[in-house]
Amino acid sequence: MKFHVLLVEDNEADVFLMEVALEGVVPDLQLHVVTTGPDALTFLNRRAPHGDAPTRTSYCSMAVRPA
Repeated sequence: MKFHVLLVEDNEADVFLMEVALEGVVPDLQLHVVTTGPDALTFLNRRAPHGDAPTRTSYCSMAVRPA
């Protein structure tokens, strides 16, 4: 069973950290990345350009702010 996770993140370094953190944790994990909330809704609703998005996706949103 393939696991699909949607990450909403606009910082490439944070995307990289998430990829590293998830690497090897779940063998069949596919991380999908979008950079905005509207893009996430488009992905989840499987609308263009995300018409081929999986029908079952876990959602992950990161908000990391410096102190």
